[in-house]
Order: sequence, then C-alpha cells, then structure tokens
Amino acid sequence: MGSHYTSIMIRATTEDDLRKQYKQIIQEIEYESGHSSYNGTLSTCRGLSVKKFNKFKTRGEADKWLEENTEKWESAVAVRCSKSPAREYDPCKNDWVKARRGHWWVIGGHVSE
Repeated sequence: MGSHYTSIMIRATTEDDLRKQYKQIIQEIEYESGHSSYNGTLSTCRGLSVKKFNKFKTRGEADKWLEENTEKWESAVAVRCSKSPAREYDPCKNDWVKARRGHWWVIGGHVSE
C-alpha cells in the first residue's frame, strides 16, 4: 500500500485549542471516510506533534517542510504559518468567508491509502 502527503490549515490561539480542533476534525473525517487504516486521510496518522521551533511565512513553505519531514504511520505535524489564507470556511454560515487574522497552523502528514 502507498501513501501521499496531505494537509489542512486551521486557526488556533493556543496549543490546547489546536489539539481540540484537530481531534474534532479527525472525528469528522472518520465519520465521513470510515475508520480504515488505509482511508487516505489524516486519520491514518498516529496523533499530532506540534513543532514550535519555527514559523513559516506561507502555507507553501510549511507544506514543503512537512512533506519532507513526515512519514507514513507517524504523527501528523503542526507548524505555525504567519500568513493567513484568503478565505476560511464558516460552519455557522455554511459558506467560505474572508479569513480572520490570528494564529494559523498547517497540519500535515503522509497518509496511507
């Protein structure tokens, strides 16, 4: 079985908030994609590792580093990103809206498929 890199970007003000949101996202992914170890989503990663050593300027820079520094069957890794995305999804409005400023994180990993 193979793997591929995938990532998400979320806004969180604290590490606890980051972990709470990640857990919610994984629960939603498992609900939609199942609990299989080969479903091709971040739910196949073993937990979350938060790296506080660096803040990447763009999501592209963060994704490049994460893709080179994560492995299949290991934890997903979260790194800070100083530039916010242009838009973010607002579940209350069920629509994409202009992204708010704040602490943005890119969470990425190699997922099994």
